[in-house]
Amino acid sequence: MTGSVVPMRALRALALVAACAAAAIVPAAADSAPRRAKLVSGTGLQASPPAFRDSVRAGGGRSLADAGNRWGGAVTARTGETVNVYVSSSYPVDPSVTQRMADFVASLYHGSELQSAIFYLAPPAEITRVCGGGDSGCVLTAQNTIVAPGADLRDGTSVETIIAHEYGHFVALYRQNPPWRALDWGPKRWASQANVCARARAGTASPGNEGANYDLNPGEAWAETYRLLNYRHLALPGWGAAPWNVDDSWQPDAGDLDAARADVLVPWQNPTLTSWSATLQPQAAFRPPLAKKKAKKVRHLSAVAYQATRTLKTPRDGTLVVSLGQVPAGATITVGDGAGHVLATGTDGSAQATICGQRTATLTVTAPSAGPLTATLATP
Repeated sequence: MTGSVVPMRALRALALVAACAAAAIVPAAADSAPRRAKLVSGTGLQASPPAFRDSVRAGGGRSLADAGNRWGGAVTARTGETVNVYVSSSYPVDPSVTQRMADFVASLYHGSELQSAIFYLAPPAEITRVCGGGDSGCVLTAQNTIVAPGADLRDGTSVETIIAHEYGHFVALYRQNPPWRALDWGPKRWASQANVCARARAGTASPGNEGANYDLNPGEAWAETYRLLNYRHLALPGWGAAPWNVDDSWQPDAGDLDAARADVLVPWQNPTLTSWSATLQPQAAFRPPLAKKKAKKVRHLSAVAYQATRTLKTPRDGTLVVSLGQVPAGATITVGDGAGHVLATGTDGSAQATICGQRTATLTVTAPSAGPLTATLATP
Protein backbone atom coordinates (compact mmCIF):
# COMPACT_ATOMS: atom_id res chain seq x y z
CA MET A 1 0.00 0.00 0.00
CA THR A 2 2.82 2.33 0.83
CA GLY A 3 4.42 1.60 -2.47
CA SER A 4 1.29 2.66 -4.33
CA VAL A 5 1.17 6.14 -2.73
CA VAL A 6 4.28 7.50 -4.39
CA PRO A 7 3.13 6.99 -8.00
CA MET A 8 -0.23 8.61 -7.21
CA ARG A 9 1.42 11.73 -5.79
CA ALA A 10 3.74 11.88 -8.74
CA LEU A 11 0.80 11.60 -11.08
CA ARG A 12 -1.03 14.43 -9.33
CA ALA A 13 2.11 16.55 -9.47
CA LEU A 14 2.47 15.91 -13.17
CA ALA A 15 -1.18 16.80 -13.70
CA LEU A 16 -0.71 20.04 -11.81
CA VAL A 17 2.34 20.93 -13.89
CA ALA A 18 0.46 20.18 -17.09
CA ALA A 19 -2.48 22.33 -16.00
CA CYS A 20 -0.23 25.26 -15.19
CA ALA A 21 1.54 24.91 -18.49
CA ALA A 22 -1.76 24.89 -20.34
CA ALA A 23 -2.92 27.97 -18.47
CA ALA A 24 0.29 29.76 -19.43
CA ILE A 25 -0.05 28.80 -23.07
CA VAL A 26 -3.55 30.20 -23.58
CA PRO A 27 -2.75 33.90 -22.93
CA ALA A 28 0.45 33.66 -24.95
CA ALA A 29 -1.47 32.29 -27.91
CA ALA A 30 -4.06 35.03 -27.56
CA ASP A 31 -1.38 37.73 -27.42
CA SER A 32 0.35 36.42 -30.51
CA ALA A 33 -2.83 36.22 -32.55
CA PRO A 34 -2.97 38.90 -35.32
CA ARG A 35 -5.07 41.93 -34.52
CA ARG A 36 -7.74 42.82 -37.02
CA ALA A 37 -7.13 45.82 -39.22
CA LYS A 38 -9.32 48.83 -38.50
CA LEU A 39 -12.44 49.67 -40.44
CA VAL A 40 -11.66 53.33 -41.02
CA SER A 41 -14.09 56.24 -41.39
CA GLY A 42 -14.00 60.01 -41.63
CA THR A 43 -14.78 60.37 -37.93
CA GLY A 44 -11.36 58.94 -37.15
CA LEU A 45 -9.76 62.24 -38.16
CA GLN A 46 -10.83 63.82 -34.89
CA ALA A 47 -8.51 61.60 -32.83
CA SER A 48 -5.79 63.85 -31.41
CA PRO A 49 -2.19 62.72 -31.86
CA PRO A 50 0.19 63.71 -29.04
CA ALA A 51 2.93 63.63 -31.68
CA PHE A 52 3.88 61.35 -34.52
CA ARG A 53 6.73 61.23 -36.99
CA ASP A 54 6.80 60.09 -40.57
CA SER A 55 9.15 60.36 -43.52
CA VAL A 56 9.31 60.71 -47.27
CA ARG A 57 11.68 58.17 -48.78
CA ALA A 58 12.75 57.30 -52.29
CA GLY A 59 12.08 53.61 -51.72
CA GLY A 60 13.32 51.01 -54.10
CA GLY A 61 13.58 47.36 -54.85
CA ARG A 62 10.55 45.14 -54.84
CA SER A 63 7.20 46.86 -54.56
CA LEU A 64 5.27 46.16 -51.37
CA ALA A 65 2.20 45.58 -53.50
CA ASP A 66 4.05 42.78 -55.33
CA ALA A 67 5.38 41.13 -52.19
CA GLY A 68 3.98 37.78 -51.15
CA ASN A 69 3.04 38.75 -47.60
CA ARG A 70 0.04 40.92 -48.36
CA TRP A 71 -3.57 40.73 -49.49
CA GLY A 72 -5.89 43.21 -51.20
CA GLY A 73 -5.75 44.97 -54.55
CA ALA A 74 -7.78 47.38 -56.65
CA VAL A 75 -11.02 48.42 -54.93
CA THR A 76 -13.89 50.44 -56.37
CA ALA A 77 -14.70 53.24 -53.93
CA ARG A 78 -18.24 54.52 -53.52
CA THR A 79 -17.24 57.49 -55.71
CA GLY A 80 -16.67 55.06 -58.58
CA GLU A 81 -12.90 55.58 -58.48
CA THR A 82 -10.42 52.73 -58.30
CA VAL A 83 -8.13 52.76 -55.24
CA ASN A 84 -5.25 50.34 -54.70
CA VAL A 85 -5.27 49.05 -51.12
CA TYR A 86 -3.05 46.27 -49.76
CA VAL A 87 -2.84 44.91 -46.23
CA SER A 88 -0.05 42.99 -44.53
CA SER A 89 -0.75 39.30 -44.06
CA SER A 90 -0.17 39.95 -40.35
CA TYR A 91 -3.83 40.96 -40.36
CA PRO A 92 -6.63 38.50 -41.19
CA VAL A 93 -8.14 38.85 -44.63
CA ASP A 94 -11.24 41.04 -44.51
CA PRO A 95 -12.50 42.71 -47.73
CA SER A 96 -14.40 45.28 -45.67
CA VAL A 97 -11.05 46.69 -44.51
CA THR A 98 -9.89 47.53 -48.03
CA GLN A 99 -13.35 48.76 -49.02
CA ARG A 100 -13.57 51.14 -46.09
CA MET A 101 -10.05 52.40 -46.75
CA ALA A 102 -10.86 53.04 -50.42
CA ASP A 103 -14.03 54.92 -49.46
CA PHE A 104 -12.14 57.00 -46.89
CA VAL A 105 -9.27 58.13 -49.12
CA ALA A 106 -11.71 58.87 -51.96
CA SER A 107 -13.56 61.22 -49.58
CA LEU A 108 -10.41 63.31 -49.07
CA TYR A 109 -9.61 66.22 -51.39
CA HIS A 110 -7.70 64.72 -54.28
CA GLY A 111 -6.96 64.89 -57.98
CA SER A 112 -6.03 62.40 -60.67
CA GLU A 113 -2.98 61.33 -58.63
CA LEU A 114 -5.26 59.03 -56.60
CA GLN A 115 -5.28 56.45 -59.38
CA SER A 116 -1.49 56.12 -59.03
CA ALA A 117 -1.42 55.74 -55.24
CA ILE A 118 -0.86 52.42 -53.50
CA PHE A 119 -1.92 52.18 -49.86
CA TYR A 120 -0.20 49.58 -47.71
CA LEU A 121 -1.39 48.90 -44.16
CA ALA A 122 0.99 47.14 -41.79
CA PRO A 123 1.67 46.63 -38.07
CA PRO A 124 4.19 48.95 -36.35
CA ALA A 125 7.05 46.45 -36.46
CA GLU A 126 6.79 46.17 -40.23
CA ILE A 127 6.49 49.94 -40.62
CA THR A 128 9.74 50.29 -38.69
CA ARG A 129 11.47 47.97 -41.16
CA VAL A 130 10.02 49.70 -44.20
CA CYS A 131 9.99 53.35 -43.14
CA GLY A 132 12.64 53.57 -40.45
CA GLY A 133 12.79 53.61 -36.70
CA GLY A 134 10.44 56.05 -35.01
CA ASP A 135 8.20 56.52 -38.07
CA SER A 136 4.48 55.87 -37.82
CA GLY A 137 4.15 55.95 -41.60
CA CYS A 138 5.93 57.05 -44.76
CA VAL A 139 5.66 57.66 -48.47
CA LEU A 140 7.91 55.60 -50.76
CA THR A 141 8.09 57.90 -53.76
CA ALA A 142 9.70 55.43 -56.18
CA GLN A 143 6.92 52.94 -55.50
CA ASN A 144 4.02 55.42 -55.29
CA THR A 145 3.26 53.75 -51.98
CA ILE A 146 1.78 55.18 -48.80
CA VAL A 147 2.65 53.04 -45.77
CA ALA A 148 0.46 53.42 -42.69
CA PRO A 149 -0.57 51.36 -39.66
CA GLY A 150 -3.50 49.01 -39.94
CA ALA A 151 -4.72 49.94 -36.45
CA ASP A 152 -4.68 53.03 -34.25
CA LEU A 153 -1.43 53.60 -32.37
CA ARG A 154 -1.22 52.99 -28.65
CA ASP A 155 -0.96 56.73 -27.95
CA GLY A 156 -4.34 57.31 -29.61
CA THR A 157 -3.14 58.50 -33.01
CA SER A 158 -5.68 57.20 -35.50
CA VAL A 159 -5.05 55.42 -38.77
CA GLU A 160 -7.11 58.11 -40.50
CA THR A 161 -4.88 60.88 -39.12
CA ILE A 162 -1.74 59.25 -40.49
CA ILE A 163 -3.33 58.33 -43.82
CA ALA A 164 -4.51 61.92 -44.40
CA HIS A 165 -1.07 63.30 -43.52
CA GLU A 166 0.73 60.83 -45.79
CA TYR A 167 -1.64 61.49 -48.65
CA GLY A 168 -0.77 65.17 -48.32
CA HIS A 169 2.82 64.19 -49.10
CA PHE A 170 1.61 62.09 -52.00
CA VAL A 171 -0.31 65.04 -53.45
CA ALA A 172 2.89 67.13 -53.28
CA LEU A 173 4.72 64.39 -55.18
CA TYR A 174 2.38 65.10 -58.10
CA ARG A 175 2.48 68.90 -57.86
CA GLN A 176 4.97 71.51 -59.06
CA ASN A 177 6.75 74.46 -57.48
CA PRO A 178 9.76 75.35 -59.66
CA PRO A 179 12.57 76.09 -59.04
CA TRP A 180 11.97 74.12 -55.85
CA ARG A 181 10.67 70.59 -55.26
CA ALA A 182 7.06 70.61 -54.08
CA LEU A 183 7.70 67.51 -51.98
CA ASP A 184 10.10 69.54 -49.81
CA TRP A 185 8.68 73.06 -50.14
CA GLY A 186 4.98 72.39 -50.67
CA PRO A 187 2.96 73.05 -53.86
CA LYS A 188 3.17 76.43 -55.57
CA ARG A 189 0.15 78.34 -54.22
CA TRP A 190 0.35 77.16 -50.62
CA ALA A 191 4.14 77.62 -50.43
CA SER A 192 3.78 81.19 -51.70
CA GLN A 193 0.94 81.98 -49.31
CA ALA A 194 2.92 80.51 -46.38
CA ASN A 195 6.07 82.47 -47.36
CA VAL A 196 8.18 79.33 -47.46
CA CYS A 197 10.92 80.94 -49.59
CA ALA A 198 11.29 83.97 -47.33
CA ARG A 199 11.27 81.73 -44.26
CA ALA A 200 13.91 79.46 -45.75
CA ARG A 201 16.15 82.46 -46.41
CA ALA A 202 15.58 83.69 -42.86
CA GLY A 203 16.40 80.27 -41.41
CA THR A 204 12.93 79.66 -39.93
CA ALA A 205 12.07 76.91 -42.43
CA SER A 206 14.06 73.78 -43.25
CA PRO A 207 12.79 72.31 -46.54
CA GLY A 208 13.18 68.55 -46.73
CA ASN A 209 14.53 68.17 -43.19
CA GLU A 210 13.14 64.96 -41.67
CA GLY A 211 15.57 65.05 -38.75
CA ALA A 212 16.21 67.60 -36.01
CA ASN A 213 14.21 70.32 -37.81
CA TYR A 214 11.24 68.12 -38.69
CA ASP A 215 8.84 70.64 -37.13
CA LEU A 216 10.17 73.43 -39.38
CA ASN A 217 10.08 71.37 -42.56
CA PRO A 218 7.55 73.01 -44.94
CA GLY A 219 6.98 69.62 -46.56
CA GLU A 220 5.62 68.39 -43.23
CA ALA A 221 3.72 71.65 -42.67
CA TRP A 222 2.05 71.17 -46.05
CA ALA A 223 1.04 67.60 -45.16
CA GLU A 224 -0.41 68.83 -41.86
CA THR A 225 -2.25 71.67 -43.64
CA TYR A 226 -3.70 69.12 -46.05
CA ARG A 227 -4.82 66.96 -43.12
CA LEU A 228 -6.43 69.95 -41.40
CA LEU A 229 -8.12 70.93 -44.67
CA ASN A 230 -9.77 67.52 -44.78
CA TYR A 231 -10.52 67.55 -41.06
CA ARG A 232 -12.64 70.64 -41.66
CA HIS A 233 -14.04 69.20 -44.88
CA LEU A 234 -15.35 66.08 -43.13
CA ALA A 235 -16.05 67.54 -39.67
CA LEU A 236 -19.38 66.85 -38.06
CA PRO A 237 -21.12 68.96 -35.38
CA GLY A 238 -19.49 68.46 -32.02
CA TRP A 239 -15.98 67.81 -33.29
CA GLY A 240 -13.36 69.49 -31.12
CA ALA A 241 -10.33 71.51 -32.11
CA ALA A 242 -8.16 69.87 -34.74
CA PRO A 243 -4.78 68.49 -33.67
CA TRP A 244 -1.55 69.97 -35.03
CA ASN A 245 1.72 68.08 -35.33
CA VAL A 246 4.42 70.57 -36.44
CA ASP A 247 5.64 73.98 -35.27
CA ASP A 248 2.80 76.37 -34.42
CA SER A 249 4.25 78.98 -36.78
CA TRP A 250 2.84 76.87 -39.62
CA GLN A 251 -0.73 76.97 -38.30
CA PRO A 252 -2.77 77.81 -41.42
CA ASP A 253 -5.20 80.69 -41.74
CA ALA A 254 -8.07 80.91 -44.19
CA GLY A 255 -5.76 82.06 -46.98
CA ASP A 256 -3.43 79.11 -46.45
CA LEU A 257 -6.32 76.65 -46.53
CA ASP A 258 -7.78 78.22 -49.67
CA ALA A 259 -4.38 78.02 -51.38
CA ALA A 260 -4.00 74.40 -50.30
CA ARG A 261 -7.41 73.47 -51.66
CA ALA A 262 -6.59 75.11 -54.98
CA ASP A 263 -3.26 73.27 -55.16
CA VAL A 264 -5.06 69.96 -54.75
CA LEU A 265 -8.03 70.54 -57.04
CA VAL A 266 -6.50 72.82 -59.70
CA PRO A 267 -2.77 72.01 -59.81
CA TRP A 268 -0.42 74.81 -60.86
CA GLN A 269 0.97 73.92 -64.28
CA ASN A 270 2.95 76.65 -66.02
CA PRO A 271 3.94 80.31 -65.65
CA THR A 272 1.48 82.95 -66.77
CA LEU A 273 2.57 84.59 -70.03
CA THR A 274 1.76 88.22 -70.77
CA SER A 275 2.86 90.61 -73.51
CA TRP A 276 4.28 94.07 -72.92
CA SER A 277 4.48 96.81 -75.51
CA ALA A 278 5.87 100.28 -74.81
CA THR A 279 7.91 103.12 -76.22
CA LEU A 280 11.25 103.98 -74.69
CA GLN A 281 11.03 107.55 -73.43
CA PRO A 282 13.92 109.96 -72.82
CA GLN A 283 14.96 110.25 -69.20
CA ALA A 284 16.23 113.69 -68.13
CA ALA A 285 19.12 113.96 -65.70
CA PHE A 286 20.56 117.04 -63.97
CA ARG A 287 23.80 118.32 -65.46
CA PRO A 288 25.61 120.71 -63.10
CA PRO A 289 27.07 123.95 -64.50
CA LEU A 290 30.74 123.92 -65.51
CA ALA A 291 31.69 126.82 -63.27
CA LYS A 292 30.06 129.12 -60.74
CA LYS A 293 30.56 132.21 -62.86
CA LYS A 294 28.60 130.61 -65.65
CA ALA A 295 25.91 129.26 -63.36
CA LYS A 296 22.38 130.28 -64.06
CA LYS A 297 19.21 129.91 -62.08
CA VAL A 298 17.82 127.53 -64.71
CA ARG A 299 18.86 123.91 -64.29
CA HIS A 300 20.62 122.30 -67.22
CA LEU A 301 18.99 119.05 -68.27
CA SER A 302 20.10 116.54 -70.87
CA ALA A 303 18.66 113.24 -72.02
CA VAL A 304 21.11 110.50 -71.07
CA ALA A 305 18.99 107.39 -71.64
CA TYR A 306 15.68 106.08 -72.84
CA GLN A 307 13.52 103.94 -70.58
CA ALA A 308 10.26 102.06 -70.23
CA THR A 309 8.99 100.86 -66.85
CA ARG A 310 6.22 98.50 -65.78
CA THR A 311 5.02 97.31 -62.38
CA LEU A 312 4.04 93.65 -62.39
CA LYS A 313 2.01 91.70 -59.83
CA THR A 314 3.81 88.59 -58.56
CA PRO A 315 1.35 86.71 -56.32
CA ARG A 316 3.41 83.49 -56.30
CA ASP A 317 7.04 82.73 -55.58
CA GLY A 318 9.22 81.28 -58.30
CA THR A 319 11.11 82.38 -61.38
CA LEU A 320 10.12 85.55 -63.25
CA VAL A 321 11.43 85.60 -66.82
CA VAL A 322 11.59 88.73 -69.01
CA SER A 323 12.27 88.14 -72.73
CA LEU A 324 12.66 91.14 -75.03
CA GLY A 325 11.44 91.10 -78.60
CA GLN A 326 11.76 94.39 -80.50
CA VAL A 327 14.10 96.81 -78.71
CA PRO A 328 16.88 99.24 -79.61
CA ALA A 329 20.39 97.81 -79.54
CA GLY A 330 22.25 97.91 -76.25
CA ALA A 331 19.14 97.61 -74.07
CA THR A 332 19.48 96.59 -70.43
CA ILE A 333 16.78 94.95 -68.27
CA THR A 334 16.51 95.60 -64.55
CA VAL A 335 14.10 93.75 -62.26
CA GLY A 336 13.55 95.35 -58.87
CA ASP A 337 11.25 94.94 -55.90
CA GLY A 338 9.00 97.50 -54.27
CA ALA A 339 11.76 98.57 -51.89
CA GLY A 340 14.16 99.50 -54.67
CA HIS A 341 16.36 96.40 -54.42
CA VAL A 342 17.64 94.96 -57.68
CA LEU A 343 16.61 91.33 -58.12
CA ALA A 344 18.18 90.70 -61.52
CA THR A 345 19.66 92.38 -64.59
CA GLY A 346 20.13 91.29 -68.18
CA THR A 347 21.93 92.65 -71.21
CA ASP A 348 21.31 89.88 -73.74
CA GLY A 349 17.60 90.43 -74.25
CA SER A 350 16.43 88.44 -71.23
CA ALA A 351 16.55 88.39 -67.45
CA GLN A 352 15.48 85.96 -64.74
CA ALA A 353 14.64 86.89 -61.16
CA THR A 354 13.65 84.72 -58.22
CA ILE A 355 10.47 86.02 -56.61
CA CYS A 356 10.73 85.26 -52.91
CA GLY A 357 7.99 86.98 -50.96
CA GLN A 358 7.79 90.08 -53.17
CA ARG A 359 4.25 90.57 -54.42
CA THR A 360 5.13 93.22 -57.00
CA ALA A 361 8.13 93.62 -59.26
CA THR A 362 9.29 96.65 -61.25
CA LEU A 363 10.65 96.04 -64.74
CA THR A 364 12.83 98.71 -66.32
CA VAL A 365 14.29 98.55 -69.81
CA THR A 366 16.99 101.12 -70.55
CA ALA A 367 18.54 101.79 -73.99
CA PRO A 368 20.89 104.41 -75.46
CA SER A 369 18.34 105.37 -78.12
CA ALA A 370 14.61 105.75 -78.49
CA GLY A 371 12.35 103.20 -80.09
CA PRO A 372 9.52 100.72 -79.58
CA LEU A 373 9.71 97.89 -77.09
CA THR A 374 8.00 94.49 -77.05
CA ALA A 375 8.53 91.83 -74.43
CA THR A 376 7.08 88.58 -73.07
CA LEU A 377 6.76 88.19 -69.32
CA ALA A 378 6.50 84.80 -67.63
CA THR A 379 5.32 85.05 -64.02
CA PRO A 380 5.03 82.07 -61.62
